[in-house]
Amino acid sequence: SANHTPTPETVSLPGTHQSELGCSSDWQPECDKTFLVYDPAADLWSGSFLIQPGNDQDKKGPRYKIAINKGWGENYGAKGQQGGADIPLVVTAPTQVTFFYDHKTHVVIDSVNSLIPVAVGDFQSKLGCAQDNDPACYASLLMDPEGDGVYGFATTKIPAGAYEMRIALDGV
Repeated sequence: SANHTPTPETVSLPGTHQSELGCSSDWQPECDKTFLVYDPAADLWSGSFLIQPGNDQDKKGPRYKIAINKGWGENYGAKGQQGGADIPLVVTAPTQVTFFYDHKTHVVIDSVNSLIPVAVGDFQSKLGCAQDNDPACYASLLMDPEGDGVYGFATTKIPAGAYEMRIALDGV
């Protein structure tokens, strides 16, 4: 757990894609067009954006980070590292990309570089989902913070009982 920093007021997705999304230029943590939205049931920040190919005007390759509260004072890159490496984001055609940021771990994932697995089952309503067996409720999103192919679920308290679960990928 990396929850040593206060809950953010805003989480933004600065990177080489921002000028294509309506920001005046790239790498602007204050541009509200790339703010993520907080989901209290999932305790995650998320957003979907249409990412264009070739959005690497500085020729270092397309990439992004997470910035907290409209500035660079608190930012996270690859593997949730504060001030860490930019995260590559290469698409070959215009692509709707979904991003998830977990402030408890500072890890960000996107639907291009990562699977989006959700533990789906008859326990989800206990986590705050509107209904059970809902692959679109991300309160049970599994993440791979190390990028090693091992996905995990944040510790949570589910009442004792017998539950059924399956894994849904990418909201299906």
